[in-house]
Amino acid sequence: MPALRDHQVVTVAAGGDHTMVVTSAGRVFACGRNDSYQLGVALASGTQCLAGGARIGVDKLLQEGADERQVGPEPVQIAGLRWKSVLEIACGEAHNLARCVGGTVYSWGLGGSGRLGLGHYKSVQQPAKVDLGDKVCVAVACGFYHSLALIQGGELLSWGSGDCGQLGTGHFNSEPLPTAVKPLNAGHVCASISAGEYHSVAVSERGGIFCWGLNSAGQLGTGDTERRHSPTNPSDLIAVKVQRAACGGTFTIAVCESTEVLAWGGNEDGCLGLGDSEPRHLPTPIGLGMRERESEKEREGGIEMKR
Repeated sequence: MPALRDHQVVTVAAGGDHTMVVTSAGRVFACGRNDSYQLGVALASGTQCLAGGARIGVDKLLQEGADERQVGPEPVQIAGLRWKSVLEIACGEAHNLARCVGGTVYSWGLGGSGRLGLGHYKSVQQPAKVDLGDKVCVAVACGFYHSLALIQGGELLSWGSGDCGQLGTGHFNSEPLPTAVKPLNAGHVCASISAGEYHSVAVSERGGIFCWGLNSAGQLGTGDTERRHSPTNPSDLIAVKVQRAACGGTFTIAVCESTEVLAWGGNEDGCLGLGDSEPRHLPTPIGLGMRERESEKEREGGIEMKR
């Protein structure tokens, strides 16, 4: 990418149809779809341009319903974050969170359901500071319509859509401002977070894993499809130490201390890596599905031989 030739990229994040790049200098570059201001690039009223600043004709590259907020095929620096020294970016479907040096958080993009944490439901064109008081943020995560922030010391905050319980606040309400997530089980302090479309996952310092939100595909790993509005430790994982976890749209992957990798939830197109496309409501070791099928083929082969 020519725009990044003179920059050292340290981390990237991807949203619904947009990409964010963070450099070693803490600068942020964006490209992709901009119909909900998710690129964080301010456009002058009446100006039709790419996010990279190149003017275009009205008959070229216009998105239906984009209201002059065009796609950006080349990365452009987000001016509103130029002096913020960004450490981490998280992308939702059409919104973003930036965690900066000092633990401050900025948000921008689509504002529906209060996912920006700014106290309203409006979309925001340029990065705006989320009011965390004197709390220091150490990690951020974005779902489709909700946001998570891990605070120094292990406190967890959430905001945005909560109709599936994905905020973990003990109810199914949406919140336009940062709100405390229900505590994890006694003795567990949150160490890392991840978010799927409508579910959330936290891993504690002791290796406990906690899930909450939508569970229609079994993405919480609880063995059922009941949604949860509070952090829940799946019964099959109570005695398992998890090192890290990641969420897909409707599924969850966890790496255990034993290096075993577990997967559960929706399995469209075989995304769980289990050799089939059947959903799993319980944590399943990746590789187990393949071994089961190999054993079945061997048994079938044995039957054929006897015949």
